[in-house]
Amino acid sequence: MDPLLQRRRTPKVKSVAGDSHSDTKKKKPILRFIGTGFRYNTQVALALAPGLLSFILFGGPPVLGIIFCILFVVYLLDLFDKPHAIFMAIWFGLGVINIVMFGRGIALVQASFVNIFLLGLFSLSVLMIACWVSLQFK
Repeated sequence: MDPLLQRRRTPKVKSVAGDSHSDTKKKKPILRFIGTGFRYNTQVALALAPGLLSFILFGGPPVLGIIFCILFVVYLLDLFDKPHAIFMAIWFGLGVINIVMFGRGIALVQASFVNIFLLGLFSLSVLMIACWVSLQFK
């Protein structure tokens, strides 16, 4: 009989609890940030870029400051390897941007009620950006 076949048929012995090989294995995190996990990443990023530009133009310095704060916090959390905190910080920051955009858009709604649809589109684009960022985590 072939020795390779014989080796495949032999049952594997389970390792003992004190085995040093099983103790040294590092646990993989459940959630990881991977920039290349989504197939159409660049196309979606290019499609969402005008929405981000409209946030900056309409929201002005408060939204730009929030975006920089989000990027800074995400950078720090990435240094400390905290993927769950990065995920929550991005969603929290985009929620704050949404609230600021509604606050700045109240004057538009007072001028014309039709402008509430513009605020709805801003909110929808915040949601789309948040969903796209969520797809980057595996």
